[in-house]
Amino acid sequence: MPRKSKVELSPHFEEIVDLLLQGESGRNISNYLKNQYNEEIGFNSINTYRRNHIKLEDKVIREVDRRLNEKTQKVASKKVDQIEHIEESTNAIVGATANQLEGLINVGANFEEDYMSMKKAMVDPNSKVSEKDVADMSYKANRLYFDYIKHDESNVEVNVEVPEQKSIFEKLGEMEKLIEDINDSC
Repeated sequence: MPRKSKVELSPHFEEIVDLLLQGESGRNISNYLKNQYNEEIGFNSINTYRRNHIKLEDKVIREVDRRLNEKTQKVASKKVDQIEHIEESTNAIVGATANQLEGLINVGANFEEDYMSMKKAMVDPNSKVSEKDVADMSYKANRLYFDYIKHDESNVEVNVEVPEQKSIFEKLGEMEKLIEDINDSC
């Protein structure tokens, strides 16, 4: 078995190999070891070790690994940002949907009273409420119920499109305006 070189016997062997793979010269490494650790290894020994043991493939593999890790971190960071954005958007939509459902519940809770007020106002000759208004309110309430509350499907579908949010607000706004008009006319 051949005798080990000073480089292989050095307590700083891994550091020497790393420096060689980074492209440092034998002289620089020899001077570094002398100044940093007071260890004397001649530059010829280091250069001989490089020639016999350090392969270009090792250097290429380390560089590829470094670049791959760098790129992986960038991609992972970008994906984390995307996920955070999706979570923020989802939370906003869930909050808006909860508010809309609360509005629907309020409309539903007051519907019977509002409906009876409209029917009473309809027979009042001074009121501007017509049979058509009462029927329209009833139709819109049923439409809201069937569109947003009653579903016969066993699967729940979540649609994350913002334009759909507007239609619920518009329908709630129409119901509230109609109720306000009735209350104003009574």
